[in-house]
Amino acid sequence: QGDRVQTYCELERALWGANSRPHCGTVNRLLAEVSRDLTAAQGVMDNVRMAASNVLVALARSHFSLVMAELQGHLKAMTGISKEFVLVTLGKL
Repeated sequence: QGDRVQTYCELERALWGANSRPHCGTVNRLLAEVSRDLTAAQGVMDNVRMAASNVLVALARSHFSLVMAELQGHLKAMTGISKEFVLVTLGKL
């Protein structure tokens, strides 16, 4: 999972780049992948969840409504630890 954290950190840096505005298809794929780690019921360590959260915050810079809709959808369907990281991400936005 350390490689996943490193990948998320690199992705976050790229998304904060001055000219970073991924296409909608790329954004949808990122949302699906990152959300899976953020909301996994088990098997994902907290540092991976936090890195995933940071990617979503960086992605929201250019695609706020898509990220917000994704997080709101998860909030309606979740409980427990997974919900905690969704709330943390919303707080960062």
